[in-house]
Amino acid sequence: MKNFIWVIFILSATNIFGSPRVIKDNRIGDLGVTPNLGRGYSLTNNSYHSMCFSTIKTTTPSFDVKYDFLEVDDSYLKKITKTGKLEDSFLNSFLLKHVDFSEKDHTNNSDSSRGRRNERKEVKVKNILIHISTDSFYNAINESLSEMDSEAKKLILNGDLIKFYEVCGFYYIRALGRHSSFMALLKYQETKDSENNVLFKEKLKRRLFSFNHQPHEDKKFSKEIYKRKLRINVEGIGLGKGDISDLLPTNISELKKTVNAAAKLMQATDAGVVTSMEISPWHENIDFLQAEEDDKTSINKNLFRETKNLQENNAVIAEIERINEYQMNYYYKSYNCLRILEEEYKEGTSEFEFDPDKTFFFNLYNKTNKKLYKSLRNLKTFINQTSIENIYESNTKFLYGDPETKKLGATKCLDEIYEKGIKKVSYHQIPACMEVMTYKNQSYYLIDHYCLPEMVPL
Repeated sequence: MKNFIWVIFILSATNIFGSPRVIKDNRIGDLGVTPNLGRGYSLTNNSYHSMCFSTIKTTTPSFDVKYDFLEVDDSYLKKITKTGKLEDSFLNSFLLKHVDFSEKDHTNNSDSSRGRRNERKEVKVKNILIHISTDSFYNAINESLSEMDSEAKKLILNGDLIKFYEVCGFYYIRALGRHSSFMALLKYQETKDSENNVLFKEKLKRRLFSFNHQPHEDKKFSKEIYKRKLRINVEGIGLGKGDISDLLPTNISELKKTVNAAAKLMQATDAGVVTSMEISPWHENIDFLQAEEDDKTSINKNLFRETKNLQENNAVIAEIERINEYQMNYYYKSYNCLRILEEEYKEGTSEFEFDPDKTFFFNLYNKTNKKLYKSLRNLKTFINQTSIENIYESNTKFLYGDPETKKLGATKCLDEIYEKGIKKVSYHQIPACMEVMTYKNQSYYLIDHYCLPEMVPL
């Protein structure tokens, strides 16, 4: 019931005030970017911009903690897969890598002395999950105590909102939610004695969670652990900085210490993978509004219309920048790829030359699959001077138009926006801008998967 009320509150708050926007999907799942509090953000192309606050004061975050000891079966795996939560994807990935419900086991054959091989029989495997997780929330900027950067303010005071939005984004990150988790999977073989299996599981649980146990049981229990081939897989997600030497258990006693050590590394305010992000538009920030009010270069006739035009037109400009950067990134990447192939892998039969049909390169996304290796000859068939020039030509046509298809080009869109006034016109009224918003970038599979090239060792 609590969760239901909370969801209603979020939706109601968004509808009433309009400013908070909460992102909780895979747009924030990329570990290669840094979504810090106060950093600029573009909703249009999911890009992060500069930090435009000189000082940031934050509210005190709250934490939820969960500690589970449970058996993993098919139904649990299906349940985790279907939640759609970013934090559950980490657990799902961990379990898919390590869970086994059966395995082949060697058994000693009484006739092995006569030369018969040991038999391999199928045995059931029990999977016990220990999962401790923390979710932090309410870690937000206190705008009343935080101050916008002076150089960013100058851009607003001078009426140069385009440059401001290019640097700071149309939104800034107001609050972050984080997730940390420590997962340990205990795998052991079951016997045909179901009663003994239940007893073993309870003993295992008692060793991990009880304050004390009977010392005389240790020797017997250790023998049973060995007999059942107990293994431990561990993984930590979003742990804070600290000593990780205690996170590598080799027995049950050490696992208990490992869980305690992991819990300590989750307590830092900035620990955890970002799983939710509240963004807020700059035009609802007090410092921004004050600076815009002090701008004497224009008089606002209709603040709502001008703000809406600014937001929409800024989205088009951001999209033009994204497409241009996308195309030029592939242009330079393919250029460097071809340069390496030609300079470092010269074709020939001498000692320092390479046979184009016997020199192979990894698929960088799947290095273990030999079927995806490509030869030097094959790679240069697709990555050559002509293909590189085609990428550059696509970029030129996007920016400056294409007489054959009668496309106007992105620069035509920018010219009309600036000529008519970025606050006065909406991009929907400009045909060249509408072309930009429906433009589809070409994908470059080979460049993504084979550049920069890595040769398979001979």
